[in-house]
Order: sequence, then C-alpha cells, then structure tokens
Amino acid sequence: MLDSPASALIGVYQRYVSPYKGFCCAYSARTKRRSCSAYAKSIIERLGAEALIAAMPRQFARCKAAYLALTLAAAESQSEEQRQKSPWWQHCDGNCNPFDFVDPSQLHCDLPCDCSL
Repeated sequence: MLDSPASALIGVYQRYVSPYKGFCCAYSARTKRRSCSAYAKSIIERLGAEALIAAMPRQFARCKAAYLALTLAAAESQSEEQRQKSPWWQHCDGNCNPFDFVDPSQLHCDLPCDCSL
C-alpha cells in the first residue's frame, strides 16, 4: 500500500503545494503533531485509501478546533487599536465565528510547511 496512487498524490501536495500556500496546518501548529496531510498519508499507508473516508472528517474537525483556538489567541493578543481596525471587531454582533473572519496567513505560523514529519 505504500506506493498507492492516493499516497503519491499526498506526497506531491506535501512537496509542491503545501510549502508555498502561505500557511501551515492549524492542527500541527497548535499541537506540534503531524499535519492533516501527514495523518492522511499514514492512514493510507497503514490501512488503505478506503479507511481515509472514515478518518479524515474527525481529523478535519480536530484541525478546525485548533484553527479556532489559534485564531482566538491571535485576536486576544491584538491591541484595542488593532481590534478597532479589524473587520472581525467592527462587524461582530457577539455571535461571530472567528473561523469565518481570520485569514490563516495571519496566524504567524512559524513551523515549516513541508509536512514531512
């Protein structure tokens, strides 16, 4: 299963797309664990591509939760002046979802995005 087409496609993504997209996996950035693509590749290599269908929705939910936590931490660290300039703070009625308002590139991820861990 190591040389499956799905595994190869993830390898192409990890090598040629991920390093240039401008941000890295929120789950990896927050937990210091492997990225979503590395997780997907390991599932394919260990259990096959069919297992990916069941595994990835849970992983994407964990990644979204990590993204929200990182976004909230970034928003809380802004000064009041920065908050007033931010579209998030100007347009929020108290029921905002930060996931909808913050660009992932603003999370200042300092981890390499090669996803080869």
